[in-house]
Amino acid sequence: MRAVGVVAKAGLDRAASHLPLGLDNYAISDDYRQLQQASRNFLKAQLRKESGAAIGKEEEDNAFATFLPMPGDDEKTRANKRQARQTLKDAMITAAGAAYEPKAPAAPAGVDPTLWQHMTPEERALWQK
Repeated sequence: MRAVGVVAKAGLDRAASHLPLGLDNYAISDDYRQLQQASRNFLKAQLRKESGAAIGKEEEDNAFATFLPMPGDDEKTRANKRQARQTLKDAMITAAGAAYEPKAPAAPAGVDPTLWQHMTPEERALWQK
């Protein structure tokens, strides 16, 4: 997650994100807004499974604090949260079973990304030598 660098600068953004009347979205940086959106997408995948359609504010706040780096977190806390995210991701992959399709690695220089996506692992190996 690119989030750690963004979070390190996010103290003012975090404070601004609590402004009333929708002013919060105008006061936060683009990086912080994107971090919030990516964080919500990641966490809601799990919270919806646990809670159903309605996800309460307290439940969302607890998930943010459990899984995502926050300003003031020390390195050990960030490492613990990183591991918690990985554990959650692994659990989601396991729960998906055969429906999970791992993302193919990025195409190397000189290879059309569209073609790369359709190559077999054996064909990709030929390009990586």
